[in-house]
This record gives sequence, C-alpha cells and structure tokens, in this order.
Amino acid sequence: MKRLAGTLVAALALETIGAVAPWSGGPTMPKPSAYVATFTLWFGLGFVATLSRQAARLAGQFSLLVLAAMAILGPFGKKLTDVMGAVAGFFPARATPAPAAAKAGA
Repeated sequence: MKRLAGTLVAALALETIGAVAPWSGGPTMPKPSAYVATFTLWFGLGFVATLSRQAARLAGQFSLLVLAAMAILGPFGKKLTDVMGAVAGFFPARATPAPAAAKAGA
C-alpha cells in the first residue's frame, strides 16, 4: 500500500507538471477534472491490493509501470523531451572524421 500511495503522489505531480503552461497566457494550473482518470485507476489498484498480499504486490508493480508510461508518453514526457532538445542546442555536434578514414583519403 505504501508503494501505491507513493506512485499516486508521483503520478499527480507528473500530471500537474505536464499540464502546467505558465507562458501560454491562460490558467497555469489544470482543472480538477484532469485528475479523474488518475484517481480512478489508483482507486482500482487500491481495491485490488486489499484482496491478498500477492495482489497488493502486483498492484504496486503495475502502478510503477503506469507511472513510467506516464513519465515517458504523457505530457510530462513531451515537455522533458523539449527541454532535452533545447539543452542539446547549446552543444552542437561536430562531425570529425575517424582516424582510419582520414588516412584512407590522404
């Protein structure tokens, strides 16, 4: 049950960070209705976790899987990818020829 509580808080944080758009000119926090799917899923996982010790372990593992999917595929993942792309723009890649290719061309 501790894992479910921890992943629920982390999922809510990821969902909030992914939905916040401070420079869009509109509201900066998401509406409460944006969290309905998250609460519903974790409520179901919590219900399954009360059935047995093995069911609780499986529900906790599934909650980690869902959290990882939210972090990669959700709005937070898109923002993280955008930030990584912006940071990569400061470090342009320079193509340098390999030593063997330089000798062969000479």
